[in-house]
Amino acid sequence: MKLKRNRVLPPEIQGLMGEANLAYARGETNRAIDICLEVVKYAPSASEPYQLLSLLYSEMGQNDKALKVGLISAQLNKDPDEWIELIHQAVIEGDVEVVLFCYTNAIQCDPQNISLQIERIKILEEKSDDKRVLNAKLMLLRCCSIEKDLDVYNKYFDEVMDQLDKENDRAKKIFLLKTDMRKFQNLFSTKSNFSIDKLLLVLYFKISNKN
Repeated sequence: MKLKRNRVLPPEIQGLMGEANLAYARGETNRAIDICLEVVKYAPSASEPYQLLSLLYSEMGQNDKALKVGLISAQLNKDPDEWIELIHQAVIEGDVEVVLFCYTNAIQCDPQNISLQIERIKILEEKSDDKRVLNAKLMLLRCCSIEKDLDVYNKYFDEVMDQLDKENDRAKKIFLLKTDMRKFQNLFSTKSNFSIDKLLLVLYFKISNKN
């Protein structure tokens, strides 16, 4: 794992961190851990010692410790790749909520990564967490690119509408339709007499009559 620096360590602490990296390279695991913990005392908001600690604990087979310090590092770095690595560690630990926490943070760092959003939805569906499934699908629809992800968009749009039908939530359906129309507005001619507003009105009455 390549160590990423989110903040510049003070010069004297940089030297200490350098000693930790050198100890790791020499295979002096315990010494490297001790130095990293010392660096954390002086620079608790720097991610580098947590990253190295996570790597060290992982190589020692202490995945639970590796995951805990890895979570701290990822929150400091705001790097989606780091969160994705932690997803795999959390899966090994079997903690579904931590897995979801990592997915959520990875998505926040990279909301256009639709595959991450789909995987999170699948896990929530396995948990039968309908409310969180709905919110996750709504977020996916907001982030979907019509040009690149049209099939995905259509699939989850239909699923969300079906769920809202069951819940008889007209307000959310209208909101979703408005969002949908904005995404597709380039498909309508600006010269057309049948405006998007008129189309929304027709769709509103269709929804109203359906329930």
